[in-house]
Amino acid sequence: FGNPATKGAIDIQVNDPSNGLVAIRSQATGNYYLVAYTPVVVGPHRISITVGGKSIRGSPFHVLVDAGPIFGPNCLAYGGGLSEVGANSVGKFVVTAVDEGNNVIMRGGAIVRVS
Repeated sequence: FGNPATKGAIDIQVNDPSNGLVAIRSQATGNYYLVAYTPVVVGPHRISITVGGKSIRGSPFHVLVDAGPIFGPNCLAYGGGLSEVGANSVGKFVVTAVDEGNNVIMRGGAIVRVS
């Protein structure tokens, strides 16, 4: 990704908001290292990269992870309008949009169809 690989032990660590480790996959390709990670927790993550025990320029990097796309099987619905409503009355309930990692989606825009 634009940073030539150098000789020496390269250590890459990705930490989630609770300082837990996020699994990474890396591959040396010519003069570069390709690194991939899949965070599942929403919030600030830290990526630390060292070569020979010394931090590279800019490390640690700070990445803000947002919730992923809405995942229907994990979404929640609650409220009185789901169990009983009188004729000519308004039934109300709430749908909480959640992603595949059970993170609540805090931004709008998800399409929820009620039928």
